[in-house]
Amino acid sequence: MLMQPNPRVTSSSLANFAANAATAFDLNRLMEIGRRHRVLVGVTTLIVVLFAGVFALTSRPMYSGTAFVIIDTRNAHATDPSMANAMTTQLGLDSPAVDSQVEIVKGERIALKVIREWKLAERPEFVQPSSLIVAWLLAEVHQIRTLLAFGQEEAEVKTDGIPRAVVDEFIRRTTVKRVDETYVISIRFDAEERALAAGIANSIANAYLDEELDARFDSVKRTASWIETRIAELKKGVSESDRAVQDYRRANDIYVTGPGAGVSAGDGTQSQLLSDQRLAKLADDYALAQRATVEKQSRYDQIEAALKANNPEVSVVESLNNQVMSSLLAQISSNNVKMAEWSRRYGATHEAVLRLQYENAQIRQSMIAELQRIAQVYKNDLDVAKSQEANLSAALDSMKDAAYKTNVAQVKLRELQRDADTYRNLYQSFLDRYQTATQQQTFPITDARILTRASEPFQKTSPKTLLILIVAAVGGSFIGFGIAVAKELADSAFRTPMDVENHLGVACLGALPKVTVPPSALVTKGSQKNRQISENLGLLQHAFTEPLSRFAETLRAVKVAADLSSSGTPVIGIVSSIPGEGKSTVAMNLAQLISASGKSVLLIDGDMRSPSLSEMVAPNRLSGLIDFLIGETPLEQATYAHPTRPLNFLPANGKMKISQTAELIGSPRMEALLNAARENYDYVLIDLPPLAPVVDVRAIARMIGSFVYVIEWGETSVATVTQAMLTVPNIESKILGCVLNKTNMQALRLYNMGHGSSEYYDYHRFRNYETA
Repeated sequence: MLMQPNPRVTSSSLANFAANAATAFDLNRLMEIGRRHRVLVGVTTLIVVLFAGVFALTSRPMYSGTAFVIIDTRNAHATDPSMANAMTTQLGLDSPAVDSQVEIVKGERIALKVIREWKLAERPEFVQPSSLIVAWLLAEVHQIRTLLAFGQEEAEVKTDGIPRAVVDEFIRRTTVKRVDETYVISIRFDAEERALAAGIANSIANAYLDEELDARFDSVKRTASWIETRIAELKKGVSESDRAVQDYRRANDIYVTGPGAGVSAGDGTQSQLLSDQRLAKLADDYALAQRATVEKQSRYDQIEAALKANNPEVSVVESLNNQVMSSLLAQISSNNVKMAEWSRRYGATHEAVLRLQYENAQIRQSMIAELQRIAQVYKNDLDVAKSQEANLSAALDSMKDAAYKTNVAQVKLRELQRDADTYRNLYQSFLDRYQTATQQQTFPITDARILTRASEPFQKTSPKTLLILIVAAVGGSFIGFGIAVAKELADSAFRTPMDVENHLGVACLGALPKVTVPPSALVTKGSQKNRQISENLGLLQHAFTEPLSRFAETLRAVKVAADLSSSGTPVIGIVSSIPGEGKSTVAMNLAQLISASGKSVLLIDGDMRSPSLSEMVAPNRLSGLIDFLIGETPLEQATYAHPTRPLNFLPANGKMKISQTAELIGSPRMEALLNAARENYDYVLIDLPPLAPVVDVRAIARMIGSFVYVIEWGETSVATVTQAMLTVPNIESKILGCVLNKTNMQALRLYNMGHGSSEYYDYHRFRNYETA
């Protein structure tokens, strides 16, 4: 017999079980869950709504009073002359600053002030919950905690003398928030009385303003005290630094003229060191001496040149500005005029001409003598000038050394002067701050003011019954749906054919509906005398008695699958994972259905450990499969036949029971039996033991052409089936398909809504095709 491989079976189907189990829910799946568990969702929603309604009806009404406070820094700047130019339309506050003020209003410090002012610790509404249900629950919780603590009462926790529960309740009823993106803060308080709600809201606003005043006063007071201490330290530092400057000046001979060292006078003059003034005077004198020496050296050199030439030039004589030399030079000029006139008249050799020449020669000698006298005078003056220049140069060098030492000393002096100036500036700055802080103590103005005072509310704030019921309905629906989803996730049983295909990778041949057998259709026990199968087997022949039912139609699908998978006589094993899943019922009904079509069928009860099918069909049997396999009974004496159809049944055993069933069912004699059955019958069906408890199926698996796997709908888990399949190697490749047995068809329609139209399963559409 050839066995065609199942196209739906893959070798990795069991390995992918975990991945398939984690398939995400899509919208259709969620809608299916809601439809399947609509009663659970409805009941859960109803319970939550009823509880919310009772809570709303038993809660005391609450009223809200709201006051508004605006933060405006211009109030404080108005009293500060230094901030007069800062009063613009911008307040100078950022969002974190406003949020910080909100947290201050919500703080316990203000809450304790208001609680003491209104004596809220003595009011019952601040001690007892506003809802009777909540009060009852808290009482029960307290009772349980007392029991767990063995009767020891917990000490009451107090904050600054006020019970902590009252403080927490006050804070819970207070709502402080910023109004949009403005500098306005809303302060709301909830109370059972209208006047109380408005009064406490106003008290919170006033307490916040008082807190701001106290904080400002304390801050200014601490600042003034600290500044006063700092002023005394700075005053001492100023005196010491000024004394250090003067001592250093005296020690290093650093004296100045003018308003002070390095300080400009009011008229634009600059103070100057005395040594610098002296150095500047010496430098000027030395420069004058140098110029005088150069001038005298030039004149002396000029005269020396004229003397060396023995004929002083007119330019030299004129430069001397000497009357004697000028007079002599004038005589020479006059003689030269006469000589020229006389030479023209009388000739150059005339006695008068020669006498004039001689007279000029004498005059030049006189001029040379005068130049020598003048040269001596200039030489003396030049020597005096050089001596004076040398003296000034030495004095200037000495003064430079002294000025250098003074400048070096001034580096330290400037450092001391900077320290003195720093102390003096800090001292003046702290004096100004101290005066400002002292003035601010007399102006108790805050950065905030009350914009709107709270008035008595007209209507209650809570409980909002309609809103509570709506929220409860929505919340209850979500809770119910969540429980339904949790049930779906926790449900590991097979519910739909798609579950079988997704988790096992095996085709699902159909779903057998759960059939309830009436009392009149009980199994009639057969007779051992004629070894005939009874014609009144009740549920075991339901497919034959109801041929148009869904039960019979599903078994026909099994038969068609068997016909398509084999070219010869199919040997089909009916198996399940655990006992009680209905494999024996499926085996007998399949045999009844096939035999009704005229095909010969041999049905073998192979469950030798628990032969339930044999007990129902042949309870009075004396022999069976075991007797045949051990060779004590011929096959003809152990087989039962149907009186009207070609259906034979081989029970598991007679009255004999043995423990070595695996060896028998896998023996060569069993293989010979199946080979002979293939020759004599059209179909061979074997009701095999369940896979999980025993290993019989593993022993006979090689002789079976294909398997029909029976799974109980809604009971058998995926893990059970996969684990059972692992006990028989290569069973996946021989599985013809799975059958969901004992199926609740009404529930199955709900599970299949997401995979097809619900009208597909409507009874009226199928009345011409099925009767059940």
